[in-house]
Parts: sequence; C-alpha cells; structure tokens
Amino acid sequence: MSKSQAVPAKAVPQNYEGVVNLIAREYARLSQGYQQIARFFTQNPNAIALESINGIALKCGVHPSSLVRFSQHLGYTCFKQLQAVFQTRLATAAPG
Repeated sequence: MSKSQAVPAKAVPQNYEGVVNLIAREYARLSQGYQQIARFFTQNPNAIALESINGIALKCGVHPSSLVRFSQHLGYTCFKQLQAVFQTRLATAAPG
C-alpha cells in the first residue's frame, strides 16, 4: 500500500485495544509481509513492549525497517510511538 492509503492521523489509537482493533480492520488490506507483522504484534504484545526493534524484527522474520514502515502505515510517526502504546498496556495491566 502507498502512503496515501495509510491510516489517517486522527484515527491513530493511543491505547492497545485501539491498535488491535485497527489492525483487525486493516488486516485484509495489508500486504502479506505486513500481515505477518500484524499477527506477531497481536499475538506477542509483551515482546513488542519490552524488546528492541532489532529483537522484534528477528522474531518476526523481517528487517527492522519493515517495522518502521508498518508503524507508519498505521499512522504513527515512528516505531517507538507504536511501541509506547504496548508499553503503556503492560505498565497499566493488572498484576498476574
């Protein structure tokens, strides 16, 4: 997908549930590579919150720049901005 088909900035979720819902809505329109990344993000939220971009990319089987482009496709300015949503989820989750 081109940048013109990326999610509008106003629709960028600031919480984990919003990110998962956005990924679910966009999933069928994502490239095969982005679908692979999307599955990893939704199935491994703690890894997204805690690991480096290089570590996540290795586990996803993609280049780190693919994670940056995926984040931008969802409307975030950078990977760190998307990762911060996952970090907030982890920090505010109930114990256990």
